[in-house]
Amino acid sequence: MDIAGIWLLGADGTRALKYDYDGWQLRIRLPRVYHRTERYSLRIVYTAKPAEAKVTDDHRGLYFINPAGTDKHKPTQVWTDCEPEKVSMWCPTIDKPNQKRQKKLY
Repeated sequence: MDIAGIWLLGADGTRALKYDYDGWQLRIRLPRVYHRTERYSLRIVYTAKPAEAKVTDDHRGLYFINPAGTDKHKPTQVWTDCEPEKVSMWCPTIDKPNQKRQKKLY
């Protein structure tokens, strides 16, 4: 993915956040520790590039069928495979649904 920017959205305005992205993991630096009962919203502007991911074709998670419409016998479609480990190829998310807590990295 190409990450264009990440913002924290709040009642007092929008704040740009620092982040690190190594092409596989996105680490966002929040301005403070949030407790599990607190809610916050992020805006992540990105371009997904599942075709460029170094995974096998069956793990890309996002598939285009006849994208240019050149085959009149096939419809132009996009479909997704929403298995947890495949969604991260096209949407910033946590791959492991059973992951409860991330250690503080910063």
